[in-house]
Amino acid sequence: MQRPKRTTTLKEESTPTYPRNAQKQQLFNEAEKNYHLGDYRAALKLCEKLYVAIPYNIDNLLLLASAHFQLRNLDESIFYNQQILRIDSVCVEAMCNIGNCFSILGNLDAAMEHYKEAIKVHPRFAIAY
Repeated sequence: MQRPKRTTTLKEESTPTYPRNAQKQQLFNEAEKNYHLGDYRAALKLCEKLYVAIPYNIDNLLLLASAHFQLRNLDESIFYNQQILRIDSVCVEAMCNIGNCFSILGNLDAAMEHYKEAIKVHPRFAIAY
């Protein structure tokens, strides 16, 4: 009996498959839809899959952080917002999101620090007030 020929190499087998650009956009759109429908866990599942493929995508990181915030996973929300600030140090949305997390956690000094930083960067960003 003959062994079947291998159709993939070991390298191909050990390399994870990531969604292509169109698939990434479709996954993100589906995650965003789930988020807006209030299905935060479904949104997280899709965002986490995208995070593996594109860890530096700010839109996905914001959605990840927001979904964690809605589920009151505040440490995770802070983590993803901090990831955003490592990529874009003047992202006022991430600054305010961190401030909101600290506010809920009762750390008002840290919350105010993040809100003030957002106002310094973007004085007309109303959410920071």
